[in-house]
Amino acid sequence: MIMRWFNRGKKVVIKLNINSRESKELVLSRNIVFEIPGTVSPKDVVLLSAHTDSWDIGQGALDDGGGMAAMRAAMLAIQRLAKVDPSFRPKRYEDRPQKVQNPWRRQL
Repeated sequence: MIMRWFNRGKKVVIKLNINSRESKELVLSRNIVFEIPGTVSPKDVVLLSAHTDSWDIGQGALDDGGGMAAMRAAMLAIQRLAKVDPSFRPKRYEDRPQKVQNPWRRQL
């Protein structure tokens, strides 16, 4: 959807307001966004996210090199599936949420 807007010459600006218990300061971050339409519910969105910048207290290899590596692995898996079956498109569905054990993450 975003790429379609961009291709039509529309200005695309995305603003996310994400609150953190770790830091109260305002932080600007740049991200990479892409879309693959799904087959089951193409209007629904599945968001895979990892920021591409580094932070002074985190070493670049982990902040957020690890997240970017996971996103790259997901994109490569989708690409390989599409090569095996050119009609492949991700199905979009929501699995039953489970409680997260990590105390730093919000409970689902």
